[in-house]
Amino acid sequence: MKTSPFAWVVPISHGELNGSNYPLHVQLDDRTKSDGVIYAEQLRSFDYKRRQWQFKEYLPSDLFEEVQKKIRLTIS
Repeated sequence: MKTSPFAWVVPISHGELNGSNYPLHVQLDDRTKSDGVIYAEQLRSFDYKRRQWQFKEYLPSDLFEEVQKKIRLTIS
């Protein structure tokens, strides 16, 4: 079975969540090495075979679930 070389990614911006004006953003917390805010509405596809990329860390499961919910809102 052959799979696609594409992965869906969302950007992380440095800084803090700016209140309820941005309902599709998810604030990272002290459990992650990275800091900043995930922008779920900026979902992109990424060809991981053609671009240089590097694994950084796993997202805590509750934050991952929150990002997934917000992505579903974006694409539905």
